[in-house]
Amino acid sequence: PIHIGPNRSYFIMTEFEIKVLVTSNGHHIVTYVMEDTHPDFMRLKNPMLVNYHPVYDEDNSPGKVEASFIKFCSLSEDKEFSINCHWILAALTPTDSVRESYLNILEPPTLETETETV
Repeated sequence: PIHIGPNRSYFIMTEFEIKVLVTSNGHHIVTYVMEDTHPDFMRLKNPMLVNYHPVYDEDNSPGKVEASFIKFCSLSEDKEFSINCHWILAALTPTDSVRESYLNILEPPTLETETETV
């Protein structure tokens, strides 16, 4: 959980866990997250920004919204880094389908894996 005090925030999580982070500018990030050595920061690993896009009905009106993942910072090779906790409004547990989609992006299933589960 994120604890917000009068002078600082800190994230208490000693091992990486998958969370949906809601940022102060409204973005949603699915990532492995854990506490950092500095109490005002959290450590992210393999963060993926959620990209929402409308799905149109047959009459070309927006019906529902789908989501896809894009790399959090396409300009960097870094897969693990720290961010300031003050930038995060909430750290939420993802749904099973979001967790599965995120893990499939990181390690896409192979034909062998799909055949074994059938």
